[in-house]
Amino acid sequence: MKIISVVIAVVLFSGQLLAGDIATEKTQWANNLLLIAMQKLEEQMKEAQDQIEYFEGLAAKEFGEGHELYTWVNDVAGDLENVRNIYNDARAVAYTAQNIEAKMKEKYKDYQETVDELIRAKNDISRINLDEQLKQWSEGFQITMRKILEGQGVHAEDIATDTGILTYLRQKVESSEGRMQVLQTSQMIMNEQINQVHKLKQIIMEQTNVHAAYFSQKQAREDYRNAATQKTIEPDPSVPEVTGENDPDIVFTLQ
Repeated sequence: MKIISVVIAVVLFSGQLLAGDIATEKTQWANNLLLIAMQKLEEQMKEAQDQIEYFEGLAAKEFGEGHELYTWVNDVAGDLENVRNIYNDARAVAYTAQNIEAKMKEKYKDYQETVDELIRAKNDISRINLDEQLKQWSEGFQITMRKILEGQGVHAEDIATDTGILTYLRQKVESSEGRMQVLQTSQMIMNEQINQVHKLKQIIMEQTNVHAAYFSQKQAREDYRNAATQKTIEPDPSVPEVTGENDPDIVFTLQ
């Protein structure tokens, strides 16, 4: 399944989180889809890494002007496109997680208050607001990617399209040094993406745990209220019925 397909499914589905009485299941379903998306991203990164290592083995080779060089350029271009797509998919996952968090706060007015209570009571839930974590991740990811590219003399805009990637590669492929620079840049980007995707996965897992803790707390409160209501309405068979004849207070008043 394509990562973007998973993300789109969650985006569309998260819009329904405000409807119906089964929000717990819907939210858990959305969280699980995001975790699946993160797993797929990790698999894609491993494949891209393997490809980069393979291309590094060919980069030092002296290509002629013919088919071999043309093939190398297109293969590396395809790998750079995959790297770029992983970057975009990771950002889409982060955006979707932010959307789910916003829906939770919109539907459940006591959500943040309850989470804050859980934070104070437990040490396994982060003390940083999930919205803030996701925002910091997204901004940090973009800044780091831009710095890596600019450090290698590449502007992010230059490789934002397939045409831009091919143009960039054709400028570098004339020498083995240029080809190695391309792959070193790709490797640096990939290593940073591995770190960032791991961080995002941790945030998504934490979000899943926070939602589960909130719904558990919410259910416990509802069960307590229901039990209290039942106790008030239903008489306890072990307690004798009180009437005017056997109520001491009433008897005393009537005397």
